[in-house]
Amino acid sequence: RDLAKPDPALFHQACDRLNVPPSEVWVIGDSELDGVLARQGGAAGWISVTWGGSPPAATADAVVDQVSQLAVCPD
Repeated sequence: RDLAKPDPALFHQACDRLNVPPSEVWVIGDSELDGVLARQGGAAGWISVTWGGSPPAATADAVVDQVSQLAVCPD
């Protein structure tokens, strides 16, 4: 079966391969389809990337202009 966004099976497959529960993962993307994938897949949330010009996705939990603005914070 070919998987494509926003099929949550795609997200679950990636989480399985990384051995991380979906509920502990934030989806990062630049379209509402990324948000649909995150919500349907049970992600912790999703971050909209605008690339400095696109409007932010209305359903995003957070918005950044560039992926480089993100940082991993240890528990």
